[in-house]
Amino acid sequence: MATLKNDQTKLQVALFDEEGHTRQGIAEMLDIPVSTVKDFLLKNTHRGWWDRYEDGELDKGGPIEGVDAKLTISGEPVELHNFEHTAMKQALDGVWSLGKNLMVISDTHFPYHHPDTFDFIRYLKAKYNIDGAVSVGDMNDNHYPSFHEKEADCYSGSEELRLSRLACQELESIFPEMLISEGNHDILAKRKAQSADIPLEWVSSPNTVYDLRGGWEWGSHHYFMAGDSKVLLVHSVSTNTRNNATKYSHCSVQGHHHSEYCVAYTSDTDVLRWSMSVGCLIDPKSPAFRYDKNNILRRPILGLGVILNGTPMLEPMVLKSNGRWRGW
Repeated sequence: MATLKNDQTKLQVALFDEEGHTRQGIAEMLDIPVSTVKDFLLKNTHRGWWDRYEDGELDKGGPIEGVDAKLTISGEPVELHNFEHTAMKQALDGVWSLGKNLMVISDTHFPYHHPDTFDFIRYLKAKYNIDGAVSVGDMNDNHYPSFHEKEADCYSGSEELRLSRLACQELESIFPEMLISEGNHDILAKRKAQSADIPLEWVSSPNTVYDLRGGWEWGSHHYFMAGDSKVLLVHSVSTNTRNNATKYSHCSVQGHHHSEYCVAYTSDTDVLRWSMSVGCLIDPKSPAFRYDKNNILRRPILGLGVILNGTPMLEPMVLKSNGRWRGW
């Protein structure tokens, strides 16, 4: 197995790992084998490289954005925190800065999303002059590879993937850069691979699967700034939004619970915290959600969230009697 011999490359791996990048992602960005990245991290030696960086022991050149050391690979300077992004930036502590006015996109479950989803998103982006976006996950339904019984009148596996790819690309045209907290539906391919004893390194990244340009950051969770507040982006914490606000030392946004659509606040002697659950943007008439047809008292609530200079708000998609968005 190849080993890392270059100090700068070791530091790169350590920093990317601190930022929460996957081993596959680190390997692709540095053009080194995944097995080499995995071996380096498993030996727990990367912590020492991070400490050496913070202590100033490694070679430092001129400053680059967000980093006080000029790192190089093969003699070329490398900018750590902005490989594929221009507006979306990540600080050393792993907290993203996305802009002043943000959109929180709820569970879309492509390709079984509501037919007016993109018109709704475009309208609200213009209405609030949105700078950046995050997604709470379950962006794609992955009904065909599900562990549950399949609905016979849903799409075939290849057709579902084709339509999901087109939907992701349309959303990418609206928000080329976005943070996504992977939901339980998003990781079905990984779970299937694990069940079949297939190494996860063999599973392509979502940006590759959906033929995207690389500006979307996928992960189990992320942190971002909204005004002066640090916010946790995660697919699901718990159904009780108020408990979420009380339980954590930071604000949070979540999805997963299609019938949970609210903002809850809590406070102590020092801070005011909030938590937001953003419902979904599914098509309730789709056979993919037939499992929920008898749940009369807790129907899906369609909508999304916006955060304006740190203040969370909900924007429901109000429907007409025929099930279509009533528009503006």
